[in-house]
Amino acid sequence: MEDNPKLEIKIQGHICCNYPVEDDGFDYDNGDTHLSVNRAKAVYDYLVAHGIDPNRMSYEGLGGKFHLVNPEKTEADMTKNRRVEIKIIKK
Repeated sequence: MEDNPKLEIKIQGHICCNYPVEDDGFDYDNGDTHLSVNRAKAVYDYLVAHGIDPNRMSYEGLGGKFHLVNPEKTEADMTKNRRVEIKIIKK
């Protein structure tokens, strides 16, 4: 983002496992039920702490709405679904 000062992004957190689509996962570190949001916000906070303008970024948690692997049969499947994606909004 330092090399592309006009770039704007959206950071999206995802979770694995069999939560209902409308629910988010339990975050054991924070003790709340906003795991995908917390995952995305951690990346956002890292970028802000390293000098990226927060006005160029947003973040959201999408819970388990968009699994890459469905159904999950192995730990590797679950690992693929636990992720953060960065979407380019403006170049």
